[in-house]
Amino acid sequence: VRQFMMTNVILAESELNPTDKNIELKIEQYLAKKVMSLIDKCQKNRYCYEKQPIKPLIRIKCDYTDYEPINEIRFAQKMVDKVANPRNILQFYRKPTEHKAEANLDVEATKFLRMNGGGEQLEYVKVQDL
Repeated sequence: VRQFMMTNVILAESELNPTDKNIELKIEQYLAKKVMSLIDKCQKNRYCYEKQPIKPLIRIKCDYTDYEPINEIRFAQKMVDKVANPRNILQFYRKPTEHKAEANLDVEATKFLRMNGGGEQLEYVKVQDL
């Protein structure tokens, strides 16, 4: 049975600065360190069966909110001889953004409509009044 290690990485919790000039390179290095630490854990926990595959399966789910994603293909090429799934190591996702300003406008518009007849006189309302 091939070993499988998985972890979640949130770039916002790292020491990486999203406005840094070389942020893509630094993210690659940071994620490569994470992959290597997972490979080391796999090697320590490896059973001594002859037929057990040497290369582990590694998966990192990476939250890159406020960061630019790296080139996954270039990253995968660096890991070809280290893991069994170089193309599927990284899985990037972003947290959904909250639209607080829009929610506040909707509340204010609702209050305005309630005060002015519930929308019956809506054709006479100017955008500036909202």
